[in-house]
Amino acid sequence: MAFPGTVRKTLLSGLVVSALLLAACGSDDPVASSVIVAEDDHGDTIATATQVTVPFSGSAQLGQAGDVDIFAVEMQAGVSYGFETSLGTLQDTVLTLLDPFDQEFAFSDNYGGAASRVEFTTTNTLTMYLKVQGIGTGSYDLIVETFEPQQVGITNIVSFSEIDDDLAKPGLRGVAIFRAQPGAPIALAGNGFSSMLDGNTVWLGDQQLPLKTVGPGYVTFILDGVVSSEPVSLTIETDFGLDSIEFTLEAPPGG
Repeated sequence: MAFPGTVRKTLLSGLVVSALLLAACGSDDPVASSVIVAEDDHGDTIATATQVTVPFSGSAQLGQAGDVDIFAVEMQAGVSYGFETSLGTLQDTVLTLLDPFDQEFAFSDNYGGAASRVEFTTTNTLTMYLKVQGIGTGSYDLIVETFEPQQVGITNIVSFSEIDDDLAKPGLRGVAIFRAQPGAPIALAGNGFSSMLDGNTVWLGDQQLPLKTVGPGYVTFILDGVVSSEPVSLTIETDFGLDSIEFTLEAPPGG
């Protein structure tokens, strides 16, 4: 499905592509004649970005090594926007949200797998730019939407042994735990978490914990802190609030 909106391409770029194709087809050189120049479906810079209107859903592709796609989105003050990819033949995506001066405002990689999601609320009405990068070449789908942020709330804590696998997803309906030992891999399930890893902050007591992955309704991390027989607050905070639950960091056997 093609993208609606205006694809800003210059006459010069079209002439360059045509000239390369003609040169390749007309050459007697077997190496030159085998060259295929793929037309870029979306601009690689802010100046050549494809304008999209919210809500939006469509398919695109990164056609050659080093290709990026940039989309221009007019964002209204106080409205929360979500930008999310799903993978077709492309192996991985990385999303970066830029302002008109090419400054990074948000970044997302491996949101619940190899796809990405950026969520952002602007205080001013302005045009922002979404840059899509990937590993290799191939197709992907892009969704741009508005959403109502949920209040942060913890619903479950489960053990997650596959925490070192960036593509693994925890079983969020597993048996809830309220105590574990230092170094234990944990998944925290709930509502209102940020879709971007660095948009979430987790503490056990006053010890900030290193986060590992993030996905729809969960973050994963490694337990750390001071061992105690008394429970302390396990807290997650995002731009939309915070929530806490009591948890005990217990000594390992024989410790």
